[in-house]
Amino acid sequence: MSDAEAGKKPRARRSPARKSTARSRAAGGGKTLVIVESGAKAETIAGFLGDGYDVQACFGHIRDLPRRAAERPDALKGPGRPHWAEFSVNVDEGFEPVYIVPKESKEHVTKLKRALKSADRVLLATDEDREGESIGWHLLEVLKPKVPCERIVFHEITPAAIEQALREPRQIDEHLVDAQESRRILDRLYGYSLSPLLWRKLGQGMSAGRVQSVALRFLVERERERMAFRAAEYWGVEADFAVAAGSAPAKLTSLGGRALASGTADFDPATGELSATRKRWLKQDDVKSLVPALEAADWRVASVEKRQARRRPQPPFTTSTMQQAASNRMGFAARRTMAAAQGLYQGKDVGSERVGLITYMRTDSVTLAEQALGQAGDYIRGRWGADHHDRRQYTSKSRNAQEAHEAIRPTDFSRTPESLRAMLDDDEWRLYDLIWRRALASQMAPAQVEQTTAVFEAALPDSGADSPAQMTATGQIVIFDGWYAVLPPGGNGEQSLLPEIRESEQAAISDVEAAGRETQPPARYTEASLVRKLEEDGLGRPSTYASVLETLTRQRASQNSYAFKRGQTLIPSFLGIAVADLLTEHFGDLVNAEFTAEMEDQLDQIAQGNLDRVAHLGEFYFGTGAASGLKYRIDEKQGNSIPFWVLKVAEDGLHLAEPDEAEDGGTEIRVRTGRAYLRRGAGDEARTAPLPDDLAPADLTAGTAAELLDRATQLPRDLGRHPDYDDRVFLLNGRFGPFVQVGETPRGKKAA
Repeated sequence: MSDAEAGKKPRARRSPARKSTARSRAAGGGKTLVIVESGAKAETIAGFLGDGYDVQACFGHIRDLPRRAAERPDALKGPGRPHWAEFSVNVDEGFEPVYIVPKESKEHVTKLKRALKSADRVLLATDEDREGESIGWHLLEVLKPKVPCERIVFHEITPAAIEQALREPRQIDEHLVDAQESRRILDRLYGYSLSPLLWRKLGQGMSAGRVQSVALRFLVERERERMAFRAAEYWGVEADFAVAAGSAPAKLTSLGGRALASGTADFDPATGELSATRKRWLKQDDVKSLVPALEAADWRVASVEKRQARRRPQPPFTTSTMQQAASNRMGFAARRTMAAAQGLYQGKDVGSERVGLITYMRTDSVTLAEQALGQAGDYIRGRWGADHHDRRQYTSKSRNAQEAHEAIRPTDFSRTPESLRAMLDDDEWRLYDLIWRRALASQMAPAQVEQTTAVFEAALPDSGADSPAQMTATGQIVIFDGWYAVLPPGGNGEQSLLPEIRESEQAAISDVEAAGRETQPPARYTEASLVRKLEEDGLGRPSTYASVLETLTRQRASQNSYAFKRGQTLIPSFLGIAVADLLTEHFGDLVNAEFTAEMEDQLDQIAQGNLDRVAHLGEFYFGTGAASGLKYRIDEKQGNSIPFWVLKVAEDGLHLAEPDEAEDGGTEIRVRTGRAYLRRGAGDEARTAPLPDDLAPADLTAGTAAELLDRATQLPRDLGRHPDYDDRVFLLNGRFGPFVQVGETPRGKKAA
């Protein structure tokens, strides 16, 4: 769609960076002003450059869209303000944003303008991704330098990388700036359009976001799967077998030629019934008579299969895989991981120099520079030998891979984690150790393991269809460690030894034990698995995942946030379920993973210069032809009444409901969101009960809800007079369960 078709004024061309006709400084002895994003990075780079350079930090974006009404320019306030004032984006004229310099950035701008007065050249050295490109463009727009201005990029903060960047300056890439600005405007239009609807229906402070809302929907869909799940109990038998060379543990796997149901995959999660009909379902009564028969049988080794397998190393880290590994191995939240990575990238004092220890930490590339490949190979051959080295270059498979040019790796492989232990804090050291090992492992030979599967078989006397019985032992040994030498998977959990077992030899069974197990509902997402899901579906950028997770879990009280953490798992709150259900019911296509991924693809097209920014925004907001845009959808919903949603507690889980449906003194139980509580009935007959902050929605059954309400109706209870205070003692019920209170009002004299 052209600008004319969208009915917008064509966007004016951006102010170009001023080109330098000579790399050397002009006469007059001025300095080259180098602008980076952070103070730590400025300090590190200043140490590499001579007296002819002045390195200053802008501390991120110096301009942005107004965040609050009070920050808007006067023209966007008051009764006569334009209809798009809330967005601070002129949707009528080319989606032009209205930028301001936030209060916290004004001091930095003043300092940069002062430094610019004594400069005869400006180098914009902000981060090498779209965000950094946009920050550089905003600096040009605000500072308006009258001296030559160029852009330099580097993916590691080392003397060699900085020198290379100085030799290859370029101009601001307008396409990258367009892509970043389009993302910012899309997020503003999306969030500022949908969030007010949530305020009216669920209370103030609610927010919707392109990626955030889809991530929340993933959490809620998984929680509903757990609500609908029906567990099934199945039994199995384990035993030890003595063979000539030793002892081997084995599990019963087959009776009468039929494999046994042995896990969740064999059962229907909605009914708890056996879905793998060809398999045999053992129940408790079955194993009571089966165990003696197994013990009395004569066992032999029916087959032994050995095969060798190669375990290849994984690629070096991208932002998302680093966050996943740090979560799985060290329990780090995404925000904690990125904070440690930022410190490692920006620079640390190492001996007599200050240098960045890792390459740029916001990337979805798995490629390694030739210099890094050579350095890693030298280190591997020197420490473990040539047989452990296997040079390889990885290519990105991510749906929207772009951004920085290299994977996350150490800037110098010779800086081992051990050599830096005293120079880093604990988080930084643990993350550096993981990055160093992962990058090094990616250049090492595959590990080789030998896997053994032994099947023990016996005819069971008087067992009919249960004969013959088969029990299986499995194990493996590492015959060549390869990359396991530097990064053992799961802490050496791969190795499980079996004795030498020969086919047809006799085996004596012992220590037979029957055990019952239950099928497990689908696992809730962790931060690591949610990040992996977002990346696999092409949602968001690596740099956004930490902020998305923080937004979902930002409130202190669990039920006031959209989700909360229990250990490493993410659980949607009752409020989170209501938000996701409301958005899905009325804007299902806007909180759809495929829609959000398609938006990312289109932003990539803008970054490559293949899609017009204004046309893309116009199609999203105003729509084209029969396809309605966001504005039409919002206007339609504002014209129609959307009920104020609550949740109804039913036998099969939680459902959206209108509060008026059962405010008649009925017996239905409702969950009011926000500071979540239960309510049953209406008027004088209404009964309420607080919900525990850590109660997962899938754990709130109709029976649990009734129990909480019944307990609440029996409280408060007068327990008598306190022996040490002239006050009555009451048993009350709160968010954290029953508690004892001294006095009729809380005065700090409480006992748990």
